[in-house]
Amino acid sequence: RRATAPEPPPHAKQWLLRNRQFLAFIACCAAFHLSNAAQLPLAATEAAHRAGSWADIVTGTAITEPQIMVALVSPWVGRLANRRGRRFVLLVGFCALPARAVLFALSPTAEMVIGAQLLDGVSAAVFGVLLPLVVADITFGGGRFNFALGIASVACALGAAVSNAAAGALAQMAGLPAAFLALAALGAGAVALVWFIMPETAHLPPAPDPPMRQQPT
Repeated sequence: RRATAPEPPPHAKQWLLRNRQFLAFIACCAAFHLSNAAQLPLAATEAAHRAGSWADIVTGTAITEPQIMVALVSPWVGRLANRRGRRFVLLVGFCALPARAVLFALSPTAEMVIGAQLLDGVSAAVFGVLLPLVVADITFGGGRFNFALGIASVACALGAAVSNAAAGALAQMAGLPAAFLALAALGAGAVALVWFIMPETAHLPPAPDPPMRQQPT
């Protein structure tokens, strides 16, 4: 029979939640989706309203275009992350967030939405490739990958939920330009988080196991 890896000790998960590299990445994940999640729904709604009979085509193109970009760009993102490091690639992807929001704030027309969604494809490819890669770096040798990936996914979901609720409310109170500028500011904050608190994880040594508790004899 194939030997199975031993289960990590019960307090290993507590050790992970105190890991500074992991906590920094969780903050970056939440900030990314806090800026990103509401941008397309707000822009697509306004663009479809202006497009009239072309509304379905505009909305469909805005949704599928980033997915095509992800398929094209993801292999390049992986190679670049191995050559230049995870942090550099994260900065590239995160910088697309405020740029895209500013474009939407200037004019959320159908043409602008379709063009700006190219930036969404870049940031989505970066985040989609780097999320499991960075988690694997941080948890290397520790056997806590699935747990860490689950925590990161929860942070992403919470950021997206807050983004849609807050940006929608702001758009109703102050208008779409104000909502997009607020999302741009959040995107700039996400870039700052990567720049100031996110460490490079590509060359981290294997994560040491937390100290074992001595059993009474």
